[in-house]
Amino acid sequence: MPSPDYKWKRFWCPRSGHINLADGGYLCDPEEKWGKIYNPDLVTFDAISHFSCLALLGEPGIGKSHTIEAEKNEIISEIQKQGGQVLSLDIRSYGSEDRLVSRLFDSLEFTQWLKSSHQLHIFLDSLDECLLRIDTLATLLVDLTFHGMWKTSL
Repeated sequence: MPSPDYKWKRFWCPRSGHINLADGGYLCDPEEKWGKIYNPDLVTFDAISHFSCLALLGEPGIGKSHTIEAEKNEIISEIQKQGGQVLSLDIRSYGSEDRLVSRLFDSLEFTQWLKSSHQLHIFLDSLDECLLRIDTLATLLVDLTFHGMWKTSL
């Protein structure tokens, strides 16, 4: 049975930021007058969508995948209007570096991007689940980025 879609507005916080639950254990709305004071580190996806690399981290079952899918669906037409392309992978079932590298870096979307000037927007879902099987995942992605495999650095 699919989970219900509550259409809750999500807020993003940098890893070094702070989330204040001073309202009886609830989030003070950062878009309200006093909420901005209590939670100055929280922002909407729109406020940070221009960054080259974003990662949504959190406890299992809090709706990260649903949130990423909703945000991706909201911006995909804008990406395409600007001439960009999207590569979206759910990597929960990947158990080896070779398989992931092949599916990501040998994909049609990625190889076309290497030969062109358009932007490629990559959405990787279930990073935390993949890390259970590929414990070097973060290092692998960073190494491939900084050793020239990608056209631009993050």
